[in-house]
Amino acid sequence: MNLILMGLPGAGKGTQGKKLSQKYKMHYLSSGKIIRGVARHDNSIGTVIKRYINNGKLVPDEIVTRIIKDKIIKLKGVNKILDGFPRSKKQIQDLEKILSSIEEEINLIIYLKVKEEELIKRLTGRRICMVDGSIYHTKYDPPQKKGKCDKCGSNLYQREDDKRKVVEKKIMVNKKKLKKVKKYYQNKGILEIIDGNKKTEKVEQEIENII
Repeated sequence: MNLILMGLPGAGKGTQGKKLSQKYKMHYLSSGKIIRGVARHDNSIGTVIKRYINNGKLVPDEIVTRIIKDKIIKLKGVNKILDGFPRSKKQIQDLEKILSSIEEEINLIIYLKVKEEELIKRLTGRRICMVDGSIYHTKYDPPQKKGKCDKCGSNLYQREDDKRKVVEKKIMVNKKKLKKVKKYYQNKGILEIIDGNKKTEKVEQEIENII
């Protein structure tokens, strides 16, 4: 089974993707995490990607596809969850070509619909451990000691792309692109919309009912 988790930044795709992958033994492939990993490299492609991310812009389709393609192909025959890819009509075409080359297709798309103000709260409150990458939230999941990781005691930081101005721009850009992607998969009859404003457990249960 090939499942796509779709939604605006902060909709909860990562949280639900990890839960589903554990429960159903599916490989979770987060394009955002992969691309941010490349952005940390001190090379030309890393620098280019970092510039796009920090300004709230989408990384160009050709770069994203180039990074994601080999990872999908290596997972031929494996049940997988794609998070954050595709995000444009061009990426839809690229994904279909990639899957066709390994004789696979997308079986289901789950769209997590969340109010924009809630997305802003979720993203701007996110804090990350500088050492082990653990994620916290100033309101929803605060650390025991302010600014410190519960696991290793290291400092927490706010990603540049989680600052309010960048978040607002990121939501606006993604909203415009995802509207077309959402419509495409609705017309194919494989897209299900879930209210992502609900508690994590409720959202998780609704996704499981659909699966």
